[in-house]
Amino acid sequence: ARENRQTLEALQESEVRFRGLAESSPALIFVLQNNRLRYVNPRFFVLTEYSEEEYLVMEFWEFIHPDFQDSVKSKALAWQRGENQFEKYEMKLLNRSGKEIWVEIYANPIQYEGQPALIGSLFDISERKHFEEALRQSEVLYRTIFETTGTAMMIFDKDLSISLVNSEFEELSGYCKEEI
Repeated sequence: ARENRQTLEALQESEVRFRGLAESSPALIFVLQNNRLRYVNPRFFVLTEYSEEEYLVMEFWEFIHPDFQDSVKSKALAWQRGENQFEKYEMKLLNRSGKEIWVEIYANPIQYEGQPALIGSLFDISERKHFEEALRQSEVLYRTIFETTGTAMMIFDKDLSISLVNSEFEELSGYCKEEI
């Protein structure tokens, strides 16, 4: 009886630690089993705008952006069957208002109430994706200006090696970019 009581106390302490960590985490933490979310932390409600009552009756895929549903579904089902090792990846969610939210997902298979499940965390990377897109657009604009300026241009690295020339420079010099 004493040993059972100690085991129960240790289990309760473990549950308290998990809930404390999960509920204070900036990540969305979830347990997925049989295509349903069995647990989500408070951050999940903030980001997705769904209530606890709603997520309990929804399938996980309903939160996923349509562009990513098939991919995520096949990976999650394989994980739940224990077929695949975890690999992190990026995807988009849709919140209740229809706003797209880029997330990076980490998940691992576990046993939950005696059955296979996934425990995972989602990190909001929307701001990073926004900056990556802005950088990409800036690069496209820069290259367009560089190539269409009408002036021969050359860019040097710190060691004074030529890193880039435009078409006007090729025409003026008579050498192709590879030769330059």
